[in-house]
Amino acid sequence: MTLPTNSVSQHMLELAADYAQFCVLVTTAQLDLPGPQILYANTAFTRMTGYAVADLLGKTPRILQGPATDTALLRNLRTTLEAGDDFIARAVNYKRSGEPFELEWIITRLRDSEGRTTHYIAVQRDITGMRRAEHELLRFDDELRDARTRLLVTASRLQDAENAMHHQQRFTLLGELAAGVMHDISNALTPVFGLAQLLGTVDDLPPRARELSRAMDASIDHALGVLANLKSYYQHPQQPTRSQVDLADLLRRLPDITSARWWTEQHQANNRFTIALHISDRPVVEGNEVELLQVLVNLVLNAIDAMPDGGTIDVRLGTEAGQAHLAIVDTGEGMTPELAASCFNPYVTSRRTGSGLGLAVCRRVIENHGGTICVSTDQPRGVTFHIRLPCQAPDRALPRQEAPVHNVLVAGGSATERGTLQQLLEQLGHGVRSVDSPDAALEQLFATDCDCVILHCGLAPTRCADLTQTLRRARPETRVVWWFDDDRERRVQLSATPVPPDATLLPPFAPAMLTEMLQPGR
Repeated sequence: MTLPTNSVSQHMLELAADYAQFCVLVTTAQLDLPGPQILYANTAFTRMTGYAVADLLGKTPRILQGPATDTALLRNLRTTLEAGDDFIARAVNYKRSGEPFELEWIITRLRDSEGRTTHYIAVQRDITGMRRAEHELLRFDDELRDARTRLLVTASRLQDAENAMHHQQRFTLLGELAAGVMHDISNALTPVFGLAQLLGTVDDLPPRARELSRAMDASIDHALGVLANLKSYYQHPQQPTRSQVDLADLLRRLPDITSARWWTEQHQANNRFTIALHISDRPVVEGNEVELLQVLVNLVLNAIDAMPDGGTIDVRLGTEAGQAHLAIVDTGEGMTPELAASCFNPYVTSRRTGSGLGLAVCRRVIENHGGTICVSTDQPRGVTFHIRLPCQAPDRALPRQEAPVHNVLVAGGSATERGTLQQLLEQLGHGVRSVDSPDAALEQLFATDCDCVILHCGLAPTRCADLTQTLRRARPETRVVWWFDDDRERRVQLSATPVPPDATLLPPFAPAMLTEMLQPGR
């Protein structure tokens, strides 16, 4: 490798090496005794060896050798460098304290414009105690070569970084746009969700209206969970939150969540649909409840679409060999062997209006949970989808716990928002008072017993952080929750406050969300 004359200053070379993640050592090109002298060592190298720069300058790399150093390797090193080739190997060196360590290194030469070797540069990394698979070793060799290239070809590295930055900004913008759209949808639907929850509390509803209200509540809870999952993914792409999931509870929610589809179908076409649940065991799995429920909903809706003349959908749950086994059986038109073999591939569908993505998403979710999903067509009509998931505690029912009753104070926000939040909390059995100002909140807090206070982030002139600090000193047992209008505002305020709340709250509000918020440790 030729070092371009006057193209890279010594200052820039040192700066790049100081910030390199690898240890860098630069020596003279003298191979005969007394050997090459150390001219430069970056901070990563001094941290690895324990030597200060002053201890290394002018010395030869032999200062790092000891009893376990392979002399045959050193002879091979000299032979390789004399031949003009790069040297890549593992070796044992010694720190200043005498402690041995294993390192991987690559040594290459720097040449002037006439092709003469002027210096040697070694890029090293401590690998003591690390166990690497073969692919990791190959990857690390590539990283070493890439580090050498980045160190000497600065301009190319800067260009690559600039291109990567533009791509990252684009993806960040798309993620923020998607999160913003979902936030606007949530805000637009918040009043609808709140009114639907309150509809179920009306005493004189006709039986059919109460039945539809219950189905609407189940669909709303599911929609809120889907929105929350999407918000979390687009704002913080990572593994969704997982917990213990009772599959029997999921199945019992299916008829209400999917009732809108089969109720519409059977009234438009005068057909009748029935969902029959057959639960022989109650297995518990570890997973994301919203994702697993969405898989089941997709499969039931697909079964409804496959039965234009109506029919029965059998949903069965049991355990087999330590696994939960779910089967969704329809009596519809069935599948050809070719379609059954490819139905989980993206964009494969037998419906004119279908996207062909539903079953592909189902397979991704089940496989991410360590399970399997397949389809069989051996019955006279229809198909059966089989889902198997590893049980966390086979045949064990989850304990039922009643939510404790709390005295809650809601402060700030608009009158409509406070009213909706108060009514939902009262529906859960809690005692609730609401005020519109921080002064009124303080008066209520010190005049009455209060287990929890929910503060809107827009409180003024006394801010949420100031109220929280006052409460922590005077009433440390009171739980403090901050209520934000959107997640971006939540992140900004939480990053700037030295007194964080016990929990946070975002619309749209749902009973399950409010119950979880009031639990200690959340």
